[in-house]
Order: sequence, then structure tokens, then C-alpha cells
Amino acid sequence: MMNSPISNHLRIMNMLLLAVLLLATTSIASGIECPNVANPVLNATIRAAVVAKHNELRATLTHGTAEYKGGHKLPSGKNIYQMVWDCDLEKHAQDWSNKCEFKHSDADMGENLFQSSPLSVGMLPFDITIQG
Repeated sequence: MMNSPISNHLRIMNMLLLAVLLLATTSIASGIECPNVANPVLNATIRAAVVAKHNELRATLTHGTAEYKGGHKLPSGKNIYQMVWDCDLEKHAQDWSNKCEFKHSDADMGENLFQSSPLSVGMLPFDITIQG
């Protein structure tokens, strides 16, 4: 079965977004520049927003304020450090996503794969998407 260019583009964007969420990491300030990455989706402001939200959610675990389903508090965690953005990991994720192969790369790093339809993801505002 052949995929349309639109569905391939959406799959690439979804895979990239998930990869970026996993690679994400530092504080907001002026943004995070990655000049050696040709990425049509991310810019310095979006990178910084992803990192800030990621660290905000990690902080709830550190302080024992993270809630599980039903409002139950999760136990506080230890050694939950602030994350920082890695432009080399972003470049790897972008290069792999550009191949449009829905499988893990041979790289020695963790990867999660995700696919959705335009109806389930395309309508969500970015801030809701990074909320998780």
C-alpha cells in the first residue's frame, strides 16, 4: 500500500516531534539554536518551550507533586536532573526521520516510534502536544 505525500509528511513530523520530546532538555531564556540542523519544524523558541515543559514535569516528580490517574500522588524521585538540549541528537533524529522508515535506527540510543492520523494529532495546539 502506497502512502500519500501528505501522510508521509505527517508521519515524519510526528516521528520528529516524539524524538524531539525525548531528546529535549534546558531553560527558556532566548531559545536554543542548532545551526547545523536543517529542521523545518523546530526553531529556537520551540526547542526552549519543549525543554521548559519537560523540566517542569520532571520537577513535579522531584518534589513529589506529580499526580497519577485519579489524582493519586506519585512518590518523589531522586537524581531527577534538569535536562538540556542536544543538537547532535536532534540532527540524528532529523536525518533518520527524513528517511521516512518507520523502524528504529541502528544508533546506540533510545528511540520511541509513534504514528497517528491527521485527525488525532493535526488539530492539537503545540502546547497541548508537548504536555504529554
